[in-house]
Amino acid sequence: MKRVNILIADDHPIFRDGIVARLSEKANYNVVGEANNGREAVSAAAKLRPDIVIMDIMMPEMDGIHATEHIKKVSPKIKVIIISMHKKKEYIQRAFQSGADGYILKENTALEVTNAINSVIKGKRYVCNTVSQYLADEYIKLIVSDQFNPLKKLSLREKEILKMLAEGQGNHEISDALCISPSTVKSHRSKVMKKLGIHDLAGLVRFAVKTGFLSTSV
Repeated sequence: MKRVNILIADDHPIFRDGIVARLSEKANYNVVGEANNGREAVSAAAKLRPDIVIMDIMMPEMDGIHATEHIKKVSPKIKVIIISMHKKKEYIQRAFQSGADGYILKENTALEVTNAINSVIKGKRYVCNTVSQYLADEYIKLIVSDQFNPLKKLSLREKEILKMLAEGQGNHEISDALCISPSTVKSHRSKVMKKLGIHDLAGLVRFAVKTGFLSTSV
């Protein structure tokens, strides 16, 4: 079994010692170094080239978020697991935006740490249950938001024209039905395409069919 080389970055020696002791119990885990702050973590990662860095967020000189950014920029193959006491969404968002591969809480058990290591070393992302619940909540909010549904970007008139175009009606037919000029129809058609990111009539038809828009009332 391939040994996994691990760097621990945390400014609390007692916590570091505990993690090192736990990981040292595993035959395939090899703790190659420790760092007391973010700058040391970046330097050690560049020198030691570990497979995984277990990174605290709140550290002196450079925090774990910025340290992760630096490490990922220079060595994108190095996996970074954030281990923190912070549950706030701002920290979670910033961690993954910085390139982190996992996020677990310090209140979690040692088993959670090993689960995270085993997961990210296979190229997967890992989050503990508390963070997983937060991400699920945020995703549900996104689903029900206007931002997630492209049709909600359209005005009522634009929806009318989209439906008529998808039904096969031409510009003149639409202008007669809606009592507007053909040039106004073309203008609305262009706006619909721009808002939906679609560039031709065939694409509009496919979109309307795929989303079930044709079977709905405007």
